[in-house]
Amino acid sequence: MNVYEEHSTTLKKIVSDILGENASKSLVGRMHSMLDEDHKDPASLKKTCSKIEQMVGLFHGSEKAKLLNERFKSAIL
Repeated sequence: MNVYEEHSTTLKKIVSDILGENASKSLVGRMHSMLDEDHKDPASLKKTCSKIEQMVGLFHGSEKAKLLNERFKSAIL
């Protein structure tokens, strides 16, 4: 079981909330899969969040990436 499963669930909800219903299902699914990986420590979870923020910035713009960063930080702390 993923030690950070509760965080993963919260972070997946944040991704879905920010990207909305119009986001590519495959892209959101990939991001959710990344969050479901077995994170052994907070650093690995933060690294995954950073990768997701980069993906969002690339496909959905920097404003959504910044919002995602803020919400991720508040959820992980």
